[in-house]
Amino acid sequence: AYAQAETDGILQLEPSLKHKYTADTLISSALEAASFNKGQTAGILNALIASCRCYNSHLSKDERTTIQNNNDNLNPDLAWEIFSTWEECSDEIGLYPDLVTFCTTYSVMRDGIHLN
Repeated sequence: AYAQAETDGILQLEPSLKHKYTADTLISSALEAASFNKGQTAGILNALIASCRCYNSHLSKDERTTIQNNNDNLNPDLAWEIFSTWEECSDEIGLYPDLVTFCTTYSVMRDGIHLN
């Protein structure tokens, strides 16, 4: 997805696809997809976290409303798992969560609290 459309490609991943993998797998896959480029890897991981609360822009307003009402794409647990796993392995991979990561994770977690 990243090779074809960069961050937008990550945001458009089918929710059921990305939620089948552990944070460890997503982080190692992001590193590999970005050819171990730290900036690109951070972009992929931040997009994965954001996509835990993202509505695809290609959907109609009615489809987005249905998704929002059903919380179909809300997964704060996965967002937290990616964030905390990334934080735990940051020394090993030499890549640290940044302000975008903190804000994105917070937003997903906040939305999860308000909608559940």
